Amino acid sequence: MKNIVTLERKDFNNLLYHTAMSVTMKYKKDNSIDTLTDTISNIDLNLIDYNMFFNTFNFVLEKYLELGGNDTVAKGPELVTVIKGHFS
Repeated sequence: MKNIVTLERKDFNNLLYHTAMSVTMKYKKDNSIDTLTDTISNIDLNLIDYNMFFNTFNFVLEKYLELGGNDTVAKGPELVTVIKGHFS
């Protein structure tokens, strides 16, 4: 890893949520946000390998930092829009 980023716990938790959402979008046909929470809780974890999760987390982290890297970014619509655009 070239750069190491130190995150506060709340930021790390927000990134994990967005990573789970992104991974789920890779397996869903309908990318509507309304059904993602149910899908996240029901996805077959055997479909997710370490590299895919790691690469997705790094993508989400990169976009999060590009947009300002704070709690407002994590909770706002712009990060979700960027993620949806990438995985749609």
